[in-house]
Amino acid sequence: MQRSGRGEASLFLNGTNSSIATSGPLLHRLRSMGELVVHDHRGMGESSSPEGPWSMLDYARDALGVMDELGIERFNVLGISFGGMVAQELALLVPERIRRLVLWSTSAGGGAGSSFPLDTLATMGDEERDAMALRLLDGRFDAAWLAEHPRDRRLAESRGPVPAASSTAAAAEQLEARSRHDTAERLHRLADVAVFVGAGRYDVMAPPSNAQALALLAKAERFELYEGGHLFFFQDPRAFEDLADFLR
Repeated sequence: MQRSGRGEASLFLNGTNSSIATSGPLLHRLRSMGELVVHDHRGMGESSSPEGPWSMLDYARDALGVMDELGIERFNVLGISFGGMVAQELALLVPERIRRLVLWSTSAGGGAGSSFPLDTLATMGDEERDAMALRLLDGRFDAAWLAEHPRDRRLAESRGPVPAASSTAAAAEQLEARSRHDTAERLHRLADVAVFVGAGRYDVMAPPSNAQALALLAKAERFELYEGGHLFFFQDPRAFEDLADFLR
């Protein structure tokens, strides 16, 4: 767990198979906006791996435990991708403690649409899997596109290769919990929480239609569609500007 900065406290919840150690550039930007708390999800990075199976609610309770340990009663939550799913469960668990809720590149599941089933990558051959991994970052990404767009090429290269299968038991548990995620019928309970839903126009992992459904069900205060894919916040400079504005 790391805590840094001053001002309104914000809890950041990371994406699938990510950790504090792998999220340096993103955390650097977020730390400029005030006090930031970030921890590794169970089984990731420096966190322990309790006996499974794990549920999305388990991840939410882990996050709440971090804020309780720090004595932070009310806070913002920013969840990206898998972290956005955890953020939904956390907000539903303790809506009265959430000041503002930011859900980027994520889905509600169920009737509101689910994110791409990452476990299916293990069934693909190397070439098909590598091509799909690029498309999951941004539907426009292929060899020709990246050759002509060096910034996007650097972004794709920074993500590294996609493994053929979950490399650890913790990664497999995370994918299993992710596959069962469904808050669609409960999001109406967030009516009193200020919610900001953001999506990339070319996101294949969590399509814009999922984000629109999520925003509608959660009665989001703000919905924005950005020029980019699953990592639109590195592609469209408006994203961090909008985030800073929303968290004020």
